[in-house]
Amino acid sequence: MLTIMAIQSVTAIPLRLPYDSGGPKPEFAGHTRTHMEMLLVKVETSSGVVGWGEAFPLIVGPVVKCALETVIAPLVIGKSEDDYQALIADLRRKLLLVSRGGPIAFAIAGLDIALWDIAGKKAGKSISQLLGGAGRTTLTGYASLMKYPNAEVLAVNCRRALSMGYKAIKIHDHRGTEHTTVARETIGDDIHLMIDVNCSWSLEQALGYLPRFEELKLNMLEEPLWPPENIHDLCILKSKTKIPIASGENASSGCALVNFAASKAVDFVQPSVIKIGGILEILGMVKPIAATPAKILLHTAYFGPGLLATLHLASFLPEESWIEDYFCELPANPMGDVARAKNGRFIVPTGPGLGKDPDPLVIREYQEK
Repeated sequence: MLTIMAIQSVTAIPLRLPYDSGGPKPEFAGHTRTHMEMLLVKVETSSGVVGWGEAFPLIVGPVVKCALETVIAPLVIGKSEDDYQALIADLRRKLLLVSRGGPIAFAIAGLDIALWDIAGKKAGKSISQLLGGAGRTTLTGYASLMKYPNAEVLAVNCRRALSMGYKAIKIHDHRGTEHTTVARETIGDDIHLMIDVNCSWSLEQALGYLPRFEELKLNMLEEPLWPPENIHDLCILKSKTKIPIASGENASSGCALVNFAASKAVDFVQPSVIKIGGILEILGMVKPIAATPAKILLHTAYFGPGLLATLHLASFLPEESWIEDYFCELPANPMGDVARAKNGRFIVPTGPGLGKDPDPLVIREYQEK
């Protein structure tokens, strides 16, 4: 009798991981961020192959877990894991009223990555090989510093990043130009300097800061305006400066990012694989964005299977996408050293699928009950 291989279970596993930020713990969404959150997605199949993914967890982790296990799992359990791309595309259509962003899209992203992991394991190939072969075996990382309470702590962490071999540094700050000035004075003119404003400014505020940023030879201005999808004001801002502008980690779909790129409002679009719906959604935007002036710069402020999926995607893209290394110590990362840059560079995993499974001992120790 012919046995049909099928998905048997889909489970979300929330982790709360201790971390050292290099200073006081930063605030996030109005609360002190005491831990780094990670939402693993585990897919088990009747063939015995287990796949791992990651879904965006911040603030809405319990909602994403509920969406995955109560909405999405019943639609895919019993379906063949071999039809993973068609399965994800069908999910997006079936759930079109709620799948174009937010918790459902985050949950689909986790499932998508896990199914790619399974496909690679069954084929004995890495995800980059499934995509057509890794064009790069290593990728440039940049130190994505956290938000610090004062310039002194910022300077300490800038120096620490330089000592670890990074040639590019991004700071997170929306309080004007003081911290950017300190960062540039600390790292010198030969290191790339970027700033992420996290959608904090009006157009008038951003225009006021531009002259000083240009004096500081800023290499990228990320998400400067609120709301982040305000294409009209971003176009005005871009017309006033030669500083490259980046945005898109909060986009709801690949189509939204293609439209963003075509609008000429930004120089870099930043899809986040664990937010936007997974690997398949990003693949669908590669060719359309290549026909625009914008480039893809993958967003990667996370540490789990989503980061490994990003490394595989970046190894395949026609132009190199620098990889964000969220600058904190995470001693209990279930992915281990493969998820950290070495001397400022990431190594693309070569094992089947993602190239590494999460450490079950770390999961057992830090799983949120």
